[in-house]
Amino acid sequence: HHGQQALRLARARRERGYEAWALRVLGEIAARQQPADGATAERFYRDAIALGTELGMRPLVAQCRLGLGRHARASGDRSAAATHFTEAAAMFAELRMRLWQEQAEQARADVS
Repeated sequence: HHGQQALRLARARRERGYEAWALRVLGEIAARQQPADGATAERFYRDAIALGTELGMRPLVAQCRLGLGRHARASGDRSAAATHFTEAAAMFAELRMRLWQEQAEQARADVS
């Protein structure tokens, strides 16, 4: 599994930024596999958020929030989804990442 390999390499080389990105990718993979592995996806996203926050990787953190929102929506937790989408949209707006901001805002509107 390439995602796990990327995570192992990043950790072995102490490349924490790449580690954070690998965690996000693993969260995406877990969330999108059939059937979805929600607990694993959430753990990877939250680990990526923690590391990304520590390293100041705000775009990554915002993308993880968007991923958590999608996961919550798929799990039927509309309230949590709306919260994550709102946080993601605000972060994307601050970062002037308009395309991502629009995606988060549309996702939020869909669960409201």
